Amino acid sequence: MRQLNVYALFHLNLAFSSIEEEQRPEIVLRCYWPLLRLPEAIAAPIAIEATGFTLETINAIDPKWIAELRRLISLGFVEFVGSGFAQLIGPLVPARVNRANLELGQQSYQAILGSRATCIGSVVRMLAGSLAAWAFFRSRTATRQTSMRVPRRA
Repeated sequence: MRQLNVYALFHLNLAFSSIEEEQRPEIVLRCYWPLLRLPEAIAAPIAIEATGFTLETINAIDPKWIAELRRLISLGFVEFVGSGFAQLIGPLVPARVNRANLELGQQSYQAILGSRATCIGSVVRMLAGSLAAWAFFRSRTATRQTSMRVPRRA
């Protein structure tokens, strides 16, 4: 029998248009805290993708959540997937905007998580139906520079 490999990636976005600012603390409490408890409960790692804005907002609401995320990353229970500072639909903006957004995100991850994201992707690009635009970027950890291949068109 063949082995089934499963990978769970959870997308966090406190800037979603239908979420009011006053709802953000409740989302952290009722949605994001249970997510952090999941990997240890199922004894399997997960991936969490978030923008720098979302992490900064969570940090302002509940710094203990960020501390727990850092702990889980250090233990290998969570792989953090970055996506820039703001969530945008990459194929619709110029490449220079994508590059700047990714770099601002990396700066935010460094400040909040203590490290840059080693994997960067865009769930929005995938959900927009353009697998060609779905891209992962691997950072060069030794130089702390981001290796970015930003598609000019999707």
